[in-house]
Formats: sequence, C-alpha cells, structure tokens
Amino acid sequence: MKAPFSFMQGSTLSPQAISYRTRIIANGGTIDDFTITTIDNNLIKPMLTAGIWDCMDKLHLYAGHQNAAAAKVNLINSNYTANQTNGSVGWLYNFGFYALGTTSATSGYLTFGYNPATAPKWSADRFNCSQFLYLRHFNNTTAVNLMGTGTGTSSSGAAMKRAIGAGNFTVFMNHTATTAVNSPVPSGSLTKVWLCGTRSANTVKSIIDSSANTYTIAPTATILNQDLSELTILGNTGGTAAYDINGHLASGHGNNNYDNQLLKTYISNTLTALGV
Repeated sequence: MKAPFSFMQGSTLSPQAISYRTRIIANGGTIDDFTITTIDNNLIKPMLTAGIWDCMDKLHLYAGHQNAAAAKVNLINSNYTANQTNGSVGWLYNFGFYALGTTSATSGYLTFGYNPATAPKWSADRFNCSQFLYLRHFNNTTAVNLMGTGTGTSSSGAAMKRAIGAGNFTVFMNHTATTAVNSPVPSGSLTKVWLCGTRSANTVKSIIDSSANTYTIAPTATILNQDLSELTILGNTGGTAAYDINGHLASGHGNNNYDNQLLKTYISNTLTALGV
C-alpha cells in the first residue's frame, strides 16, 4: 500500500519554496501544505522560469498567509524581514498589512532594513530600478503615503511611491521631482490596484495596473541612502484620513530587467488561488 501523498515531500516543492517555508517557521509563523504549494506553483516557479526571481531584492506576499508572522518574511532571501515599527499595524488574511493610529505618534509602519544605496539589485545600477505595491484601495481624499522613507516623509531624490490628493499617484525613482507627475488611481472601495515605479536611464514610469505615465528626468540623480518603510504617514495633521489604511497585499523592490505586468499576473493568480 502506497503512503498517502503529501505536498510536504521535498520533491514536490522547489528549493526556493522549501527555504521560504523554513524561514517562515523560524520567524514564528506557520504555513500549511496548501499555502506553500499554491505559492510555489503560482508565483515562485513562474518567477524562476521567467527570470524575474533573480531581478528582485525582496518580495513580500502579505495576504493569503495564515498569520502575520508568515506574511513578514521576504520570499526571495533571508534578508529584509518586515518589522513593525512605531505604533499599531493591522493584518488580515485577505487584506494584508495596514496602518493603524490617528496621529504620527501612534500610526504604525513596517521597516525592512532595506536601503536602496546598499541593496544588491537596486544599488548595482541606480538608473535601472523598480518597485511595486499591490493593494486593496480605499477612496482616500487626503494625501497618503504608500511607500516612503524611514521617517515617512517625502524628500528630494527619495525612492518612493505615494498617493496624493483624491486617488492620484506619483513616483520618485532616485531623482528630485520639481513637479509632481501624477497618474489617476481607479476608484472603488477594496479594488485591487497595481502601483509600480520603474526607471531605465532617464525615463521613469508611473504605472497603474497596465497604464503607464512616462516622463523624462534629469540625469543628475542621487540614490537614496536611507532605509525604506511602508504604511507610512505623510505628516502630522489630518487624523486617520491622512494615514495609509489601504491593505498592502504585496510589495517588492529590484532592478528593472523584468516584465512588471507578468509579475502582476503571477501575484494576482496566487492571491486568487489563496482566496484573497
């Protein structure tokens, strides 16, 4: 009689998935057979086949996990585990992480020890870099940071994303923006939205789902030498409305040598398979 089949058998998982599962457990998280196999088949193996895996410094799949400890682990390698900093951070299975708090002193955010100036893929070429954020969007009417510097504020040359105004989006990719370059974010509560910033030489793209707003910047860019954070605040005023209460489903940073729309498809397929 054959032994019952188990997805936990090493031959069914890629080495990358086995390593990911090991790091989740070491971080105090749990991950069952279905979840790790779904992530492996829909995300890890497709990324490896498409050559995307080697382009990434970090990729966090925040939603679809069984607990927040698992969601904090970097899919790509053992670096850049997310840590809660400052105030309160919420987490839900189908929503990922989101900021809590009503003031700058109480609003929580995530840090990773990820510095673009020293990160292997990003720092290798400051003119060839990318970052993305996949979220469940709320119709915020106040300026809200989505991905920013360690202080949670906008600064010249910052490698960051932020929603501005009533659902707009602008990207800073290692350059000083004298004028905000905005792209509209689709409306609708809980709508999944792909926000991506890329830079190739002096061309920067602000990508919303599959639509790209392309613009040219000056070549005198200075790479950001500061740890990034997520769920960040924009300022000290505005109360809850001025804080990022969007659900962060996934995020990542790396070089720009891959098809960001293909990665979006892989992540979307994975979350759908996980019931998110």
